Amino acid sequence: MYLCIEKTREILMRKGRKEELFSGCFRLLLLRSIDGLSVPDIEKELGITRGSIFYYADTKIELFQQILEYYVVEKQCLDNKMKYEDDFTLKQFIEAYLNGVRATMKSLLDEIDNSISKAEACHGYINLLLQMKRHFPKLFDRFQRQREDEEKVWRKMISQAKERGELRADVDVQWTAKMFCLLFLGMAAQGAFGSGMNTTQLKQEMMGLYELIKQT
Repeated sequence: MYLCIEKTREILMRKGRKEELFSGCFRLLLLRSIDGLSVPDIEKELGITRGSIFYYADTKIELFQQILEYYVVEKQCLDNKMKYEDDFTLKQFIEAYLNGVRATMKSLLDEIDNSISKAEACHGYINLLLQMKRHFPKLFDRFQRQREDEEKVWRKMISQAKERGELRADVDVQWTAKMFCLLFLGMAAQGAFGSGMNTTQLKQEMMGLYELIKQT
């Protein structure tokens, strides 16, 4: 599937040179595979010269690694995705987390600027994760460690909420943290095979879990 070249160039004219290269390649990678996207494809569809492409990376693979690092690894880092305070209640943390998910999704969708559908973007994003595991295992390991660190933050916030009496005394901190993380990951995977991630449903399910564990 090819992007509309005129639409893509219109988008790129509003960005700086590095931004136009990275966001343009990101959109192409959402629709293709790392192996299936060539430098001539990038030149043709983005209207960017080979010299400009290799100004920012020595090889196509190095370029794609930088793009995945920014759009997948850094964008999904909890510290980049949301702002919260250690003294937040768990309910406040959940709300901040959901706001962060929405903001991250918006920033990624802004990059494609309606040049492809939300459903295609969500499917392509999950596919990029699988490709990252194959082509850039160290980068994928870093992404996995971030998921582990995110779960640790959930455990911390749940433990504090339990100690303050916000949650029931019998709440299993580790299990509950994992469930909150799995709700996000499951919704992301489900959205990749449908019309895109449903943040409204994610909120309903996270708040539903909160209602089950809060102190009455």
